Amino acid sequence: MIYDSLDIIPVKLFFKILETGETNLLATEQTDKDLDTLWEKLENEHESLNQNNKASKIFNLYQKMESLSSKYNAINLGIRVLWKYYDHELADMLNDYGYKFNHSSKSKNSNQYEKDLDKISRESEAILNKISQLKNKLPKKQTSKKTNLDETILNYSAFTGSGFIDTNKITVTQYYALIKIGNEKLKTLETNKPKKNGRR
Repeated sequence: MIYDSLDIIPVKLFFKILETGETNLLATEQTDKDLDTLWEKLENEHESLNQNNKASKIFNLYQKMESLSSKYNAINLGIRVLWKYYDHELADMLNDYGYKFNHSSKSKNSNQYEKDLDKISRESEAILNKISQLKNKLPKKQTSKKTNLDETILNYSAFTGSGFIDTNKITVTQYYALIKIGNEKLKTLETNKPKKNGRR
């Protein structure tokens, strides 16, 4: 299957690709289709759905910050383990993240092994700078509480009275429709709220 529309791609998968850039996740099978071009099309559609949605923009910033924080923690945990002993999976993880670490258990005690670990550790600090830049984009009055996608979906579904929604199956278009309905309901409630003197 190829997720070529926001009507069919699960929202969790969409945000994962948005964070990681792994456009190969758009296809569950081998394909000759240009997935990067397809992703660009989906991103453009997403932008048109997501216009003027402040809550979603804030949520996207938190999602990116969480993803970068997880990446940073995984890299540094991997480095600490690799200092003690060589682990093939951790070495592969560093390479998958774009760092050059081409060693084996035989090179564990070499100077280059240690230099490469030091270099990766220093370079990974750039991730913290990216997180800091994203934090600066948040509205100043916003609390630092992290938003969880499952909680957001379930809160909006409860607020709108739409019933239980499987957070693993909701598509991007369904997600934004839910957010739109919730925001419209909130506006209606605020508009119809009685004033202090009892008049509307």
